[in-house]
Amino acid sequence: MSDPSNSETTLDLNFIEAIKIMKENDVPYWVCHGTLLGLIRDGNLIPWDHDIDFGIWSGSFSKTSLIEMMVANGFSLKDDGADYDFVSFTKGDSREIDFNFYHVTPETDIAFSEWTISKSKFATLVKVIAKKTSYAGKFSGVVNFLFIFSPLASALYHILMRLGLAYVSAGYTTPASLLRDIKYIELEGLRINVPSLHDEVLEFLYGEDWKIPKKQYDWITESPSTRISDSRFS
Repeated sequence: MSDPSNSETTLDLNFIEAIKIMKENDVPYWVCHGTLLGLIRDGNLIPWDHDIDFGIWSGSFSKTSLIEMMVANGFSLKDDGADYDFVSFTKGDSREIDFNFYHVTPETDIAFSEWTISKSKFATLVKVIAKKTSYAGKFSGVVNFLFIFSPLASALYHILMRLGLAYVSAGYTTPASLLRDIKYIELEGLRINVPSLHDEVLEFLYGEDWKIPKKQYDWITESPSTRISDSRFS
C-alpha cells in the first residue's frame, strides 16, 4: 500500500491527517456533503471546495473529545459551533476541516445536522471582526484593519443575536436509512469511510443531476435537502 502522506499525493494534507487521527482514536465518521460528492463523482476532492466535511452520529463521539483530539494534533479551533451540531478546524494552508454531528428525528427517521448562517452580509462582517476570523477576500486589508474594533463588534453581534438579526438555523437533511451502513473506499492508499448507499445520498443532497459539476453551486438555495428555519430544529 502506498503512503498517502508522501509528497506525491494529490489529496489535501489536512484531509489525510484528519482521517489518520480519527482512525487512531476510533472515531466512527463518514465523509459527507461536498467532500463525498468529489470523492464519488470525481475520484478526488473538488478543487474549488474550500473545506472538508465529515459526519458523525451525535452521541457516538463527544464534541469536547473531538476538539481536544484535534487541537492536540496541531489543529486550531476555528468555530466550536456553540450548542449547534458542528465544529471546525484549520491548520496551515490546507483546507478547513468541518465535523457535522447528525441527529435523527424518530417520527420521520430523517437525519439532520444543524448549523447557523448569517441573515445578512452586515451580520457576517460583524461576526468576522468580532471573532477576528482569518479573511483573505477582496477587502481583506480593510477587514483586517477593523479587527482593532473586535470588542465593539462582539458587543454589536450579541445585540444582533438578541434581536434575532444575526443568523438562522440551517442544515442538510438526509434519510437516516441512507447513512446507517458505512463502507470504505481506497484512494492513493488512504482508506476513507463513506455511506454504502453514497449514490442515493448524493442524489438526495444534490438532485438527479448530481454528477454534473457546478462550480457556483449554492447549497442553501439549490440543495433539495436543505432546511432553513428562524427557530431551532426539532
